[in-house]
Amino acid sequence: MFSAENTNTPAPLVKNRNPSYTNRVTARTQIDVMNFSSLQDFLKAVLEEKRPKREPLSLRQMSKLAGLASPSTLSMMIAKKRPATVEVTNRLAEALALSGRRRKFLVALGRLDRAKNYNEKNTIKSELIRLRSAVDETKLMGRQYRFLTEWYYPIVYVMVGMRDFKEDAKWIAAQLRRPVDEEDILKALNDLEVLQLLERCDGKLLQSNQALTTADDLKDAALFQYHRNMMELALEGLNLKAEEREFSGVTVQIPKNKLPQVKEKIRLFRKDLNEYLSQFSSNEEIFQFNIQLFPLTYPASDPSQGESK
Repeated sequence: MFSAENTNTPAPLVKNRNPSYTNRVTARTQIDVMNFSSLQDFLKAVLEEKRPKREPLSLRQMSKLAGLASPSTLSMMIAKKRPATVEVTNRLAEALALSGRRRKFLVALGRLDRAKNYNEKNTIKSELIRLRSAVDETKLMGRQYRFLTEWYYPIVYVMVGMRDFKEDAKWIAAQLRRPVDEEDILKALNDLEVLQLLERCDGKLLQSNQALTTADDLKDAALFQYHRNMMELALEGLNLKAEEREFSGVTVQIPKNKLPQVKEKIRLFRKDLNEYLSQFSSNEEIFQFNIQLFPLTYPASDPSQGESK
């Protein structure tokens, strides 16, 4: 059987590569691309969409509207057997009459589909969150994202619990070892109230007992940036006097089947330390406590991993 995938010259993805090409007919959709975290899920929803007085859009129709050479291109993209190219993603945006922020969102989903590594994927996920948070109904997501990615948000939150805390942006900024604009401090306080992490009692700002709940896609991207920020702060902390900080590390061998138990012991230790420190209310300093555990070698059962990198 002949297949274009098996030839040295792959079949073209689009019929016309002229940059001036535009679709005269579009298939407007009521499906909001901003509700999706992958290009494949969005395209599936569009194809399953019930349209008034019209049949659902078929693969062939969508491919024709987008100027694709064959419906198999779209089919393979949806099945994740072929990445979404820049040109195909832009053609799909035109075919579905997407414009402005939603067009940018679709194009970003295409880039996410082509991303090669974890760092690149999280950078694109951060962009998707920013695009979403500009829409009124998703501003809460933007605040959640800022809490996890702006290094000073958790510090301001903890600072509110200090005995002599002053709800004054200038005073708060003066306590931080890194400079932060007073305007950003005020924004952080407002975000923390909207997120219900802070509350007012008789006009005084207090910590609430609410937990921050986030969507999985937001959490993945935000926590990646959170830990990167804290590791950067840890590097700066190395310059402090030894009596002001504690740095220690150990390189060990861990059996693969014991890794879950090791991680659980770390979690229990972190919880125990947090409970111990939570009983104190002082007006002294705020510290960051990090724990990292990560592999330094490939599994012995798969030595070829090192050769492929």
